[in-house]
Amino acid sequence: MRNPNQGINYLSLEEGGWTPISSTEGRYDPYHATPSEATIDEINLIIESFKNAAIRADKCGFDFIEIQAGEGHLIHQFLSPLTNHRKDEYGGTFENRTRLCVNIVKTVKSVFSNGKPIFLRVCCKDWIIHNE
Repeated sequence: MRNPNQGINYLSLEEGGWTPISSTEGRYDPYHATPSEATIDEINLIIESFKNAAIRADKCGFDFIEIQAGEGHLIHQFLSPLTNHRKDEYGGTFENRTRLCVNIVKTVKSVFSNGKPIFLRVCCKDWIIHNE
């Protein structure tokens, strides 16, 4: 099997890779696999996974948690109007696009020890040049 760190291409399903998910189906560039749009069940599983990770971090004695919601990562893909073209409760308006992030933060906060900080790293620029 080819090592995915060799070169700039992704592993195909036949090579042991997987189909990534995103806010909306669509390919970022020719070097990355085309993600499928996350289903509501997958979104709920993502939120549950953050919850379980926070429980483990708390049990291990971590002093804080930082949630990565920028730099093109999954949460950022839901936040950005450039990558989120959903027509359901997770797309469209600002409130809808922030729903996944807000639900993750609320869920993590509900299981992480009181008084310990939760940081949220967001990206406020999508690296798109607008010609005016």
